[in-house]
Amino acid sequence: RGCQIQACVTISEMIIVAFSKANGGIRLLAGFLINSFDYYSFNGTVETKGFASQP
Repeated sequence: RGCQIQACVTISEMIIVAFSKANGGIRLLAGFLINSFDYYSFNGTVETKGFASQP
């Protein structure tokens, strides 16, 4: 169990470091993926909300 926990911590730290280094790019990519997912999955809902929120 100790080895497994240590491995998980190490992997988590690596992921955190990678996210920190490429934070801007990852946010951009994540935002793009989320927007695409929202658009394709909830197209009508998102469009309705978009139009409704505009003055």
